[in-house]
Amino acid sequence: MLSIIIPCYQYPTFDLIEELHSQCSSLAIPFEIIVKDDCSKNQFNNFKINQLTNCSYLISPENKGRSITRNDLIKQTKYPWILMLDCDMMPSTKEFISNYINEIANDKDVIFGGIEYQKNLSNKNEMLRWIYGTEREAKSASERNESLYKNFLCSNTLFSRKIFDSILFDEEISTYGYEDLLLSKEVINSGFNVLHIDNTAWHLKLDDNLVFLDKVEKSTQTLAKLILNKKMDWQDTKLSAYYEKNNNNLSFKVLRFAFKSLNLKFFLKQHLLSTKPRLKYLDLYRLLIFDQNYHQLKNQ
Repeated sequence: MLSIIIPCYQYPTFDLIEELHSQCSSLAIPFEIIVKDDCSKNQFNNFKINQLTNCSYLISPENKGRSITRNDLIKQTKYPWILMLDCDMMPSTKEFISNYINEIANDKDVIFGGIEYQKNLSNKNEMLRWIYGTEREAKSASERNESLYKNFLCSNTLFSRKIFDSILFDEEISTYGYEDLLLSKEVINSGFNVLHIDNTAWHLKLDDNLVFLDKVEKSTQTLAKLILNKKMDWQDTKLSAYYEKNNNNLSFKVLRFAFKSLNLKFFLKQHLLSTKPRLKYLDLYRLLIFDQNYHQLKNQ
């Protein structure tokens, strides 16, 4: 019936597995839960996962990245439905698994449940990631269904196993970001049916502001590579679509000069690291970092 796969890195995952195990066991369905640690320095108490029935905790001998780890997990599954979760998620209801099982009969190939964030933030150093998550990622099913694959993340998604007979994560993506979007684009283009439902999981671990900005910079580099290698089109993201349309405008050239020579980069970064960051400045920062990465990679 159900295989649950969870890539893990530097995070205590046992509580999540225990909850999933409890929900699956209560439904009396055939299931397996496989966690693969991507060579973390700290495994916390994750070894306890092996003590739960139908559960496995594996450790990679070397750090391979998210795409290869997910593909390795997919290849080890045995059931016709694969639920993919990130290790820092937690079901928001006790009906999380049963809600997915009930949707299987609806003849869909991919079912995305959505992401939810805590209403209050305790650590101000995580403000930027929390605002981004609550405003950009925590969308209702009706909102997500308006743009199927652009709102399709693999942090809480149920897949028909037949998808992976022809499509896997692109293992050439070695830098951070966009492996989910590339996979979802291939899923849509291959004619598989996608359904968005309200069956959320909490995203518990938030990056601090500096770590998140570093990931933002790395993701723009990944996006630039994918476009230059023609694996993604300019219209596949709002960032790249806006850039293609406007990068030769005089106003953009002024921004490019200010970012490079007049400390605009410094001022944007200081704002984004503050306690009241605004996402429009993050969008501008991403755009100008993308511009730098794109030209650097193009000229190599």
